[in-house]
Amino acid sequence: MEKKFGVLEFWDSARAFGFIRVTDSEGCATQYFLHVSRIISGEPQPGAGVRFAVDVQPVVKKRIEKRPTAIEAEVGDILPKFLPQRNALKLDNAGGGQ
Repeated sequence: MEKKFGVLEFWDSARAFGFIRVTDSEGCATQYFLHVSRIISGEPQPGAGVRFAVDVQPVVKKRIEKRPTAIEAEVGDILPKFLPQRNALKLDNAGGGQ
């Protein structure tokens, strides 16, 4: 199962869910629903990097298709090491590196 990488842009601790934002190379963003029961490691907090798989079955409730759902989510300061090389270089340079 292919893993995706994104940033947890919203987290509601009381209701135990949030949304992950993934932006592709063309700048288009997609949101994924994340429930606490689908987190296999890490603590969810806004701004955290997330590595996750996607539940391939669409959820339809009351005839409205819901956002795709993240599963097997790893949350934490993991995003930079999993980014493609060109993006990792941008992050290194942005931090004042050589």
